[in-house]
Amino acid sequence: MLGDGFTGNRSKRCERLALFGVTTEQMTRMRCPVGLNLGAKMPAEIPVSILAEMTALRYSIPVVQRHVLNASGHRPTDSVA
Repeated sequence: MLGDGFTGNRSKRCERLALFGVTTEQMTRMRCPVGLNLGAKMPAEIPVSILAEMTALRYSIPVVQRHVLNASGHRPTDSVA
């Protein structure tokens, strides 16, 4: 999942990680960007969203990422008929 949302930088990021001995298998397990979308407004809330995602994954709780919903419960790009 490494590079999700950052396709232009994915190959560069993988090259840099390989320099530090990170294997391809390890890279496929990485999630990027990290953290759940909790609607955080302050910088101090970023680590909370990261820990929330880590906790969910630790206990095998399904994690849905980056789906921002508007007031009617739809993603902004969804068409509502």
